[in-house]
Amino acid sequence: MGHRKLCLLLLLGCCARAPASRFKAFRKYVYRYSTESRNSVTGAADLRDGHELTCQVEVEVPHLCKFIMHTRGCTLRPAPSSDAFQAAMERNPLKFTLQGVSNIQLYPDADEAIGILNIKRGIVSALMVPDTEDQQGGRTSTVHGQCVTLVNSSSDVATGVTLVRDLSQCDQFYSRELTNSPLALLQRLVGTQKQAPLRLSFNLLCRDSMVSSELTQELRFQSNRRTSNRDFSVERDQVRPLHFEDPEDKSPVQTGDDVLTTLRELVTLAGSDQGQKRAGLFHKLVSGLRALRNETLSRAVPEMRAASGWLTWQALFQCGTSECTSAILQIIRTIDGVSLETDALVYALSLQADPDAARVRDMLSMAQYKQSKPIMYALANTVKKIHKNAVTPEVTDVLTDVSKFMEVLLNDCSVPHYDSDLPPDPAEMSFLVLRVVGVMGQAMQAVSPSLISSILRCAKKAEVPLSHQKAAIQAFRRMDVSDEVRDVFVEVYRDDHSPVEKRVAAFLILMKSPDRATIRDIVSSLENTRDEQLRSFVVSYLNNIRNSDEPQIQQLREYTESALNGQPSLTGAIFDGMSRNYKLDSSLGSIQSNIIFDGSDTLPKEMMLETTLKVFDYSYDIFEVGVEGTGFEPTIDALFGERGLLPESISRLMYLAQDKAPMLKAILDRIAPQRDRRKRQIPEDFLKDMADRIQKLVNDVSSSPAPEAAAYLRLLGNEIGYLKTGEMRKMFETLFMYYHVFIRTELSFMPSVGLEFITQMGVHIPDYVDAGIQTHTNMYHESSLNAKATVNRRQVKLSIPAPQSNTQLFSVSTKVLSLSSGQTTMGPCKVGDRADSVDCQPLLSGLKLCTAVRYSNPTSVDQAPCSSLTGETRFAVEIQPTGTVSEYTATIADETVREGKRGRHKVETLKLILKAEGDDSSEASAALKYNRLKNTVSAEVVIPDYDVEAGVKLVFTESGAERKMRGITIDITNKNIPQLTLVGRARYRVH
Repeated sequence: MGHRKLCLLLLLGCCARAPASRFKAFRKYVYRYSTESRNSVTGAADLRDGHELTCQVEVEVPHLCKFIMHTRGCTLRPAPSSDAFQAAMERNPLKFTLQGVSNIQLYPDADEAIGILNIKRGIVSALMVPDTEDQQGGRTSTVHGQCVTLVNSSSDVATGVTLVRDLSQCDQFYSRELTNSPLALLQRLVGTQKQAPLRLSFNLLCRDSMVSSELTQELRFQSNRRTSNRDFSVERDQVRPLHFEDPEDKSPVQTGDDVLTTLRELVTLAGSDQGQKRAGLFHKLVSGLRALRNETLSRAVPEMRAASGWLTWQALFQCGTSECTSAILQIIRTIDGVSLETDALVYALSLQADPDAARVRDMLSMAQYKQSKPIMYALANTVKKIHKNAVTPEVTDVLTDVSKFMEVLLNDCSVPHYDSDLPPDPAEMSFLVLRVVGVMGQAMQAVSPSLISSILRCAKKAEVPLSHQKAAIQAFRRMDVSDEVRDVFVEVYRDDHSPVEKRVAAFLILMKSPDRATIRDIVSSLENTRDEQLRSFVVSYLNNIRNSDEPQIQQLREYTESALNGQPSLTGAIFDGMSRNYKLDSSLGSIQSNIIFDGSDTLPKEMMLETTLKVFDYSYDIFEVGVEGTGFEPTIDALFGERGLLPESISRLMYLAQDKAPMLKAILDRIAPQRDRRKRQIPEDFLKDMADRIQKLVNDVSSSPAPEAAAYLRLLGNEIGYLKTGEMRKMFETLFMYYHVFIRTELSFMPSVGLEFITQMGVHIPDYVDAGIQTHTNMYHESSLNAKATVNRRQVKLSIPAPQSNTQLFSVSTKVLSLSSGQTTMGPCKVGDRADSVDCQPLLSGLKLCTAVRYSNPTSVDQAPCSSLTGETRFAVEIQPTGTVSEYTATIADETVREGKRGRHKVETLKLILKAEGDDSSEASAALKYNRLKNTVSAEVVIPDYDVEAGVKLVFTESGAERKMRGITIDITNKNIPQLTLVGRARYRVH
């Protein structure tokens, strides 16, 4: 698990707000700003590091509430590039404004590095301290966003105040993106409360103590003089908030050697007994990958795959950066052939939160390489997520490229030309494009009017399949209904020659955000429509709106009520067995369903079920499932029609059963009543006639067009995908293939689980300083058991080879490291001695159970309050082999034997035999026997090494007149010598 870096920038802002009255217009204020951190652990002599930053800060006030800040003569110690840091801090002044009491806006230069800007943000936050007159506190603007700050004045000091705030309650405290694994279970582990005493006689002093860090921040006033500068020209598009931004945190020296060294070290651990190091090394590997840029990582990936392909996949997938995503897609494009696994992996990558433009670009490249359904949906999901965030010019450019790619593939629903080496079925590509455009509809509508026009042309094309026309209409589910879109869909809705499914789809899009005129046109057109199915659906939909009490659709309900009141003839336009919209509302949510019939068929063409959850007057989509089908009527008619197989078969069975089986005739009468049957001539050879009719059914079905069905699923408002009948058949064939591959494969594994918590507290300035204290807490379990099971007719045998090396059943360790300039150092304990002990006890033949303990033995509790913080502490439970046993076996056998004279006693025997084979072999056995003739049960346990040979025998008896005396005898023996006999008898009488 990765650590969370507590940046210097988080500590520099001493969180306050400054009223404009403190800084007079046309004045320049000069301060000496310094901050110092000390990272240390109590009880460790040499485990100390830290940094010191000093700057001269000049604040010009050319106008009231407008400021220009210069930072000069900055020094950073220790840092190998302090001169570069000084030049970066001096290069650009920072302009900022104060609006109200809690709104601070910055206007940095375009070339200002994010890391440098964040440091200046901390200085601005220190300058904006509250006045002593403002005792009420409230929300203030800080480097952590808007925070609730309590301001308390000190009674003993005239100019002293104390600021208290809970940083975890600030609205931007967690907004900085710390790279996490997509599989991480815990994303937020840091929360803190800050309390800082300030002295405000033009000076500021703030101290903050944490677990392993002590921070001091001071802003000392030096001078104040007039200034003639009145220029405050800024670029309005460069405005930034006061809270921190995420700098690019990459290694200054780009090389893949460290990553490759760590990977090879991980590979060598597989054959050693140092498995507890695996989690820490894997974290080091992933952290190294996160620090690499695209060019360096691309060069390192081939060598990583050569060292260990499986570890490379794991590390890249848990890396979480866009560079690692690019590397994964780079590997996928080199894999020969098409596989279900690669499609699933690309789709899984699209589920990561907070994508950037680089990830969208990578997904676009992958879709251009291969237009499979999972990859196309992966691209759509990524575009949808990035469009919800702030749209930058870089994002707009990549979204424009996506829209152009979609437009080329769609080609106005004509047969497209593909540049890909793996072209899909041309007949399905247009449908797929329309579905995925519907997922990212708002993003495409914002950047490409030409794509929207192309989709509208698809919706109006009568020569393309009906499924494509409906998909083109449904692509506007997530788009705004503009005037152009509304005009096209009104035309489709009014077209009497269009199928009812298409007209209903257009109606549902029009009802997304209708105005009064649209609803009036929809209702008035119903008077002249000849399609009763459409009339029934529209009227039921409008009636559900009129009967709904949801406050969100109050205006829509008024429009609908007004339109329906003018058309009283429509109130009775709903009939049973017709297309309808069903809706059920409750205080918890709603359930809605659409069922659409075609007048010429008895089966519904479409069915949809949607559920929503209502929380605090907001509705959230839970799931939506829909099914569309065509071509099932010939099959249904061949089975259940007038001359279908089922009615004909029942009629003949009833004729044959009317005299011989009256009960069967009554049952068949209920299934097919007499009034619903015609008199038919019954052939003499009933079985031959049935065979002919089954053959006729097969011929009718095979000669009819293959039925087609499609199902789609949306979860929490996100479309997961769709599935057609042809794809279902391919999916079942693939699953069947996997079943036959894996069911015949013998699997063996040696599980191990490692969990390591790495916590770092300290200072991190990208490209300059990385210092702090790291605490590593590792928990580890492994099992070297490699079992093999053999099953015979009446025997099950389990064989387990003896461990060849020590096996750690469980271990937990804690150590503290000092981090400075990318190097980690184990700090020695300054008190006491180290204590190491190992205690072993026999466990089984050939195995010992050992406990290993390592800890500090402090001589002073005051100097070392916690031993885990004064050196490495470890506790482990291990199994150590003695080398005298090669294999353990357990055998369960069931057999039937004959005992007594002439073998008249049939005895069922169940045996359990445990063996340790090798130089120090041993055996233990247990047997359970049941004699059916004597009605006795006996059990015996034999352990020769411990001189154990014990048995128990139970005898059940019946005696006396009419066997009314029942008895039970229990014999306990040791080495066939009776030790104890218990006899019990019972008699019962019937009065």
